[in-house]
Amino acid sequence: MDARELRERAAAEAAELRPIPADVREREMWAEERRGAGVLLAGLADWRPLVLRNVALERGELTDTTVVRLLLDAAQECL
Repeated sequence: MDARELRERAAAEAAELRPIPADVREREMWAEERRGAGVLLAGLADWRPLVLRNVALERGELTDTTVVRLLLDAAQECL
């Protein structure tokens, strides 16, 4: 998967995740869903953390901090 495709997939995953719920039980489920999105992105990047970090930190293309955080979390899943 190239950088553009990873960015688009991360944006789609971030859009699917709703904001952090106020309810504690729902928050636990949200955290698991978010981690699942990170694992998915890590797999799509062939478990290469540098690829995910480079996509997350690439200037100009990404402005959504949620997408950047999701990509950086995915990089952490690779370690």
